[in-house]
Amino acid sequence: MKCWMVVAAAMLSTSVALAEESPGSQPTPMPRGPRTPLRLQVLVTRQQGEKKISSRPYTLQLYSGDQQGATVFVGNQVPLRFSDKGVQTILFKDVGTKLRCLAAPSEGGRYEVSLKYEDSFLAPAQGSGGRVSEDDLPVWRMLNGEIRAYVRDGETTTLSSTVDPVTGDVVKAEMTFTVIK
Repeated sequence: MKCWMVVAAAMLSTSVALAEESPGSQPTPMPRGPRTPLRLQVLVTRQQGEKKISSRPYTLQLYSGDQQGATVFVGNQVPLRFSDKGVQTILFKDVGTKLRCLAAPSEGGRYEVSLKYEDSFLAPAQGSGGRVSEDDLPVWRMLNGEIRAYVRDGETTTLSSTVDPVTGDVVKAEMTFTVIK
């Protein structure tokens, strides 16, 4: 019986994950061109005032003009339990960092880079003593964005810099673009 429950939960989580991948969740396709190897580093930092709380780099290697681009997910799948008319169901939701990137050569030695990013984590519920537990219904915290930038080899650009409305933390995402020679 437990085996069937695990299989059913896995099938349900797969269908939910597929449903989350809507057509709009993919970066805009890039035109084909010469396939040049590229490296993209995304740095996500979080600060409280002048104090840096976290700094997490993510590096992707991709080829310009490649319609598949590059995708990375670093994180966990967190079970979410809910009940509908007495029937208990478990869904799994990704928590962590997702990056999807495409690049194509552009004019003047630049590259057109299309990047979608999502950085999410569970934060403790108010009054939980700083612990995340399934009984306290944690808060889902997220930063996400989509950008199309025109960059040169070695250039660093800020994707976003924003203030978390709940904590007041400054959350910044930067991208460094490199042509691999």
